[in-house]
Amino acid sequence: MRLTRASWAALLLVGLAGCRNADGREQLPPPNGSGAPPPLVIPAVASAALETSSSTTDRLVVTGTAAPVKEAKVGPKTTGVVAAMRVEEGDTVKKGQLLFRLSAANQALAVNQAQAALASALVGQTTAKTELDRIKTLHERGSVAPAAVDQARAAVASARQATADAAVVSPISGVVSRRLASVGDTVSMMPPTVVLIIQDISKLEVRGRVPETMLAKLEPGSPIRVRFPAVKQERTVEIERISPSVDPMTRTIEVVALVPNEDRSLKAGMLVELDFSDTSGASATPAASASAGSAKERKAAGK
Repeated sequence: MRLTRASWAALLLVGLAGCRNADGREQLPPPNGSGAPPPLVIPAVASAALETSSSTTDRLVVTGTAAPVKEAKVGPKTTGVVAAMRVEEGDTVKKGQLLFRLSAANQALAVNQAQAALASALVGQTTAKTELDRIKTLHERGSVAPAAVDQARAAVASARQATADAAVVSPISGVVSRRLASVGDTVSMMPPTVVLIIQDISKLEVRGRVPETMLAKLEPGSPIRVRFPAVKQERTVEIERISPSVDPMTRTIEVVALVPNEDRSLKAGMLVELDFSDTSGASATPAASASAGSAKERKAAGK
């Protein structure tokens, strides 16, 4: 049977209609025959299920710096030359322990001079009293007044105090974190010269600033996690206090916690991460709990 021209046209339209891709654009049918390349086989792709959590937990982590609870910058009580240094950086010291000593040669000379003046005044007073028994008018003139003896005694006391000031002791118990002067250096009281820095690191104070919206969730005694990334340590402690004012520029408020450090494994100045996520299941260390308990008592007493 012969196909008419109209039949060929109809078949061509049907073929073209079947050769459209997914986006509607026309494309040629795949080649066939003995010289055609094998058809492209596309492997099946396994579908991956996306897991979503039905519940989310708010997590707030801020950074801060560990600081010693107590720090003393120790200098001389008088001007002089450092004659002896009794401690070095890293040494543990007790309150009242000798730290360094200034040259006391000038002070010792002043003490001797004051004592000589006092002895002279006492001799003069004794002589005046003897003469008083014999010559009444001598007393009336007051050749050696009692005030002169008092002044001599005050001079001796002042000279002795200057000698005592040449020996400088530690005002607190702690660790020598820095030594800023050596034997032979001249140091002064005015302007003050810092010779040693003593830090009490048996507890460390950590501070962090959180958004003011956290005030509804935090209070003294609330637990937080404190991490020290440098030494890979984590402690759960309780908030010691919350700043009484909000920073109007950043709308944040400062939170302070105390971290026990009896073994001195943590150092002042370390970077700290304060995690304010839900810690309802965690318990603070005993020392931190006692500290937070006292914070709660202070808060209750202030009401």
